[in-house]
Amino acid sequence: MNAMTIQLATRDLPASTSSSGCEGVVEASIGIDLTLLGAAHANASTSVGAVLPVGYANFSRLVSSACAAMRGGIDFVSLDKTFRSRSDDPRPTEAVKVAAWMLSRSEGGVSVEVPPTVGAINAAVGILSRSSRGRATIAVEPVEGCDLAAIARAAAQARSAGIGFAVRTAAEDLTPSSIQAIARFADSVHLLTGDPHRAREARFALRSAAAAFDRQLTLLTEIGIIVSGSMPAARERSLLVETMTGRPVFDGKASVVGTVYDVADTVEEWICLGAVDGIVFLPASLPTDLASVIRGIMPLLYARGIDTVCPCGHRDLLP
Repeated sequence: MNAMTIQLATRDLPASTSSSGCEGVVEASIGIDLTLLGAAHANASTSVGAVLPVGYANFSRLVSSACAAMRGGIDFVSLDKTFRSRSDDPRPTEAVKVAAWMLSRSEGGVSVEVPPTVGAINAAVGILSRSSRGRATIAVEPVEGCDLAAIARAAAQARSAGIGFAVRTAAEDLTPSSIQAIARFADSVHLLTGDPHRAREARFALRSAAAAFDRQLTLLTEIGIIVSGSMPAARERSLLVETMTGRPVFDGKASVVGTVYDVADTVEEWICLGAVDGIVFLPASLPTDLASVIRGIMPLLYARGIDTVCPCGHRDLLP
């Protein structure tokens, strides 16, 4: 297999800029999702017509990837609701335990998604509050019929334990009433949309609603990435991933298939347009795309005046 070429940008090299160039230094929160390092789901065996042995998450790679991300200037790593520590164990508390374990071994932030129920949130608070290192965030994705008032009370308990609270939602699911409800208790919103202009409207509405409650709220969007040394190579990887998974890559989310410059252009556009306060990268493969983010994309963003809130206090891999 040919090694992937990663393009680097330093202060001494001219970095390509998009037409939306930011004026001055803009601070943004940058995260990366590491869910792919979890165990494959048990039902994945049906696609090959056989029952596979129990699989386990790659714990050593999880920690090494999280530490590398922090050293590279990334603010936090995340695990979504599909993460499994064992292929035969779907309990959400197992993902929370892994998140707490990662917190104890890295210096940055960890976000973990749990079901939108009071029981799941309270269980996560009990586990994450035991860690004295890093910054923990609990994320939920509300579904039809869930009790937002009860979730708001659970979110208040999480904050009292020093744990942040995030809400994942699609832009089309936001309504005037849900915006008001979310603004009352969420510290951040992870918006799922491929349209930066729609994201900007949602950001303005959510932040205005939060300000009315004397609160601050940040909005992030998830951007799927498939990065290679050239556009044709990236497209080939995209087709390969689609063939392997049997579904469109990053369906319903913003995404970039291309080089590190293409990704940096997109991030710059979203942030400098005022659409978001930060980005969560969704890599198509690990550690390949993580290396591209650390060695290629982050230096480009830094050169373009987009700084991050690096909680570890150092950027060993940035120029």
